[in-house]
Amino acid sequence: MSAVLVAISDLLFASKVGATARTLGLPYERASKKAALVDEVARTGAQRVLVDLAGVPSAIDAVQAVRQQHPSVEVVGYCSHTLVPLMERARAAGRQRVLSQGELTQQLPELLRLP
Repeated sequence: MSAVLVAISDLLFASKVGATARTLGLPYERASKKAALVDEVARTGAQRVLVDLAGVPSAIDAVQAVRQQHPSVEVVGYCSHTLVPLMERARAAGRQRVLSQGELTQQLPELLRLP
């Protein structure tokens, strides 16, 4: 089973994602802050990517590169519910799913499970 790749800058939230994955016995990988997101997808063979739109530098551009080079990878972007313009820009740029952080938290077990 390929891992879900998480690109999360908030260490507390990244810990929550990791704890949820471990509790469910599900594999996941954290993206390196030093490598391009598209390279991390290739390295891990991830089928799904969870991206912090507000915390990952140039997140919309990075996700666009993933979508172009790895079209079968599902990309889920998230940010604070207060960042409506960022969510709208992400949707306009073709994000498959854009969630608030609260929605991501609620759906986290399902998002960590791959089909």
